[in-house]
Amino acid sequence: TTPEHQGEHSQPTEIPPQHETLLHAGEILVALIEAIVDRLADILESMGNLLDTLSHDIFRARTQQTPIRNVAVWQRNLLQRVGEAGNLCSRMRDTLLGMERIALFLGESRKTSSTLPVTGFALCTPRSSPPTPLTTPTPDEEGKVTAAYALSGTLRARITSVSHDLSSLDAYVSQSQDKVEFLLDATLGFINIEQNGVMKVLTVVSFIGVAPTLIAGIYGMNFKYMPELNWSFGYWYSLGLMATTIILPLLWFWKKGWLGGIK
Repeated sequence: TTPEHQGEHSQPTEIPPQHETLLHAGEILVALIEAIVDRLADILESMGNLLDTLSHDIFRARTQQTPIRNVAVWQRNLLQRVGEAGNLCSRMRDTLLGMERIALFLGESRKTSSTLPVTGFALCTPRSSPPTPLTTPTPDEEGKVTAAYALSGTLRARITSVSHDLSSLDAYVSQSQDKVEFLLDATLGFINIEQNGVMKVLTVVSFIGVAPTLIAGIYGMNFKYMPELNWSFGYWYSLGLMATTIILPLLWFWKKGWLGGIK
């Protein structure tokens, strides 16, 4: 390069002056509320995915070879997950209610002069300038004045949009709570079905043992004159009779489908 070019490149480049962006207190507050609402929306989306997974786990088909112990652990795990989902919905509902009250309070731009505070600091005070105390506002023809905490028109429109978002999120939480209650009822229903299956087995076992016990009790009585005592086939007769009273109820229960037979 020539010396002339070197001289040109050696000259310092002028940097345009950067103006500091002043954020008012109201803008910061609205931005924080919007960020909180966005975060709540993300949490609700995750909660929806959690409920979908939980619903799939509850209604999925299970094999008949699953041990009873594993079924009990699976049912206990489902109840714990449903309880955690219900707790999350309750906390989200409380948070949304608090945010709705804040948004409603900030969205009010006019108050009666009797309810206005006479001192305080406005939310639109610049950060670089010292806050100035407010004086008592002058009411208009209707006797209403702008509240000391009122936001500007643009910020109030953003707060109104946030209020609409909160209302939609609140409706989503209500729907999620209804789904949690449905999943809880479904889980308890499956548990009742499992218990009914166990009770069926116990009923069959107890029923088929009644008749053989009755026969053994009859022939176990110590009476002197019993026709079958002196019969050479009396022992085999009593055993066959007890076996018959066991097999016939089992066949009947199997035909009814209680033992996995004909439905």
